[in-house]
Amino acid sequence: DYYLNDEVKVTPTALWRSDFVTSALEGGAIFTYTEKYWLGGSYRLNDAGIIIAGLSMLKDNSLRLGYSLDLTTVGQTAKSPTSHEVLISYALPAPKLFGGKKTPVRTPRFRHQ
Repeated sequence: DYYLNDEVKVTPTALWRSDFVTSALEGGAIFTYTEKYWLGGSYRLNDAGIIIAGLSMLKDNSLRLGYSLDLTTVGQTAKSPTSHEVLISYALPAPKLFGGKKTPVRTPRFRHQ
């Protein structure tokens, strides 16, 4: 994340997807205002432009609601020129152990010793 000022941060995004036959590259950025509201855009190479917006709710911003609009730029006759998506996400609180301290969250990709 890069902070533009005390209230606005920008988060660059990059994604490469593949099904081992075809692949897609996407890049963009999301701007977050006061840790509550977010707006962004990205471009999927040779496919579509994407606009996304949403808000984070609850005291700890654990509930997120958003909307995304994909605008097809290539192959519009073969598929729909637009697609709409609704995002609802909830982040579960980290479990606590002895003394109320948060436990580290382990991932299977990395070995912690």
